[in-house]
This record gives sequence, structure tokens and C-alpha cells, in this order.
Amino acid sequence: MKPLTQRHYRHIVLLLMTLAFAPNLPSQSSAASQILTLQVQELNSMLVAGPKVRFQFEREPTDEQRATASSTFIWTSNADSRKMAVSCQEASPAGKLRISIREDLSTIGIVKAEIELVDPTPLDLIRAAEKSAGSCTVEFSVTLKRSMDREKKMMAVLYTITSG
Repeated sequence: MKPLTQRHYRHIVLLLMTLAFAPNLPSQSSAASQILTLQVQELNSMLVAGPKVRFQFEREPTDEQRATASSTFIWTSNADSRKMAVSCQEASPAGKLRISIREDLSTIGIVKAEIELVDPTPLDLIRAAEKSAGSCTVEFSVTLKRSMDREKKMMAVLYTITSG
């Protein structure tokens, strides 16, 4: 066996010092504390998925005509107490536009199952929605009176989400 050199002794001393002070290292690091604050921005989003809803009517009707179509309404909100409303940009005096929700959404808020849009005033579709995300089928129903002008018309339906 070779005799220990001064270099060996230095390594041994360094190892002993490390072992002697090692028990104090965890107690020093456990004394540190940190406060972390995260801020989540409010997110409100809605989408009516599907193609444009189109209705076809006879040229010379003998009575009132009714046509229906449907789309999917999708929403998400991480805010408290939201309401989703719907309005019609241009309601027609010669016809009625109704919007109906076919699913039971009572678990997410107060839902109006059917709304008749008669003017541009927004009407609540879903109220008191608390941090929710979901989707439902929305049915559009248009009833036209016999005397309605048969020109092509476009009616824009506007959905809004606000604090409720």
C-alpha cells in the first residue's frame, strides 16, 4: 500500500468538513419562504357554430308559414354571475322570430326555454351563470304572415355576455 500524500490529506479534510457541516444545510434552506401571487384574467367567450341559418318560403302563401333551423351555441366563462342575452338587429312586423333551447341547462343558471324577438332589445337567454362552460342546441323558428313582402331579407341575431 502506498503512503498517503499531502494531496490525499487535503481531500480527507475536505470530506470531513463537508460531512460536519452537512446537517446544517437543510435547516438553512428550509428557513426560506416565498410568496407567489397569480392573477387569472377574466375570460368570456361565445360561439354559434354551424352554417348560416336559411329559411325558404313559398312565393304566394295561402296562410302563415313556419320554418325552423338549428345551430349549436357554445360558451365559456370563468367569471361570477354572467348573463347571456340575445337580440335581433331587425325584427319584422310581418313575422316572428323565436329562439328555443332544447336541453335542460338549469344546473348552470336560470334559462329561458323560448324567446320571441320583436325588437332590438336584448332578452336574457341564460342568467346567473357561474364559472361555466357548455353547449346547447338552439332552434330558430320563423313564422311569416301571408302579407309579408317576399323579398330576400337578412335578420342578424346578436348574442352578448355581460355581468348579471
